[in-house]
Amino acid sequence: GERDIQSWSQSTAGIVSLLVPLQLDTNGLSEGSIGVVFSAGAGVFVVASALIARHGDKTARIRTVGIAAGALAAVLTLLLVSEATAVVVAFVLLRTPVLATLFTVSFPLAAMGARRAGVGEGAVLGLLNMSWGVSTMVGPLAGGAVADALGYAVAYGALLGFAVVVACWAFV
Repeated sequence: GERDIQSWSQSTAGIVSLLVPLQLDTNGLSEGSIGVVFSAGAGVFVVASALIARHGDKTARIRTVGIAAGALAAVLTLLLVSEATAVVVAFVLLRTPVLATLFTVSFPLAAMGARRAGVGEGAVLGLLNMSWGVSTMVGPLAGGAVADALGYAVAYGALLGFAVVVACWAFV
């Protein structure tokens, strides 16, 4: 389960990191302006991740994943409501602490799961990294294909649906 959380969140990040810059370019933002938006998001990510990590194992809970997945679904609705530049930029900045949460808690969750299962933490973390790598490659390709064939709204809607499924799974 913990590996799936990382794969899903990494795929989501990869798809968004492909489609959002294309949307901002379509909206007329320059490459430099798009870079500033994502750099600001990276700054938010680092701060949020540090704050989450500071609380250690207290935040590494499946419940945290459910809350973050629900928050991601809520933030993704912005992209379904409007393609306006301000809305897309707000999405980038609002989704970043959510992704920081998902990325930060997935590793301690995987380690705790390995201990509960009586298997080596290193092997589980290796599998987590492998799934992260595969999802980073496959997610943007699949998301780009869906967006190209059916539109951005369908791709974002699918991500929203997956976020809802993960949130529900985490609370079951």
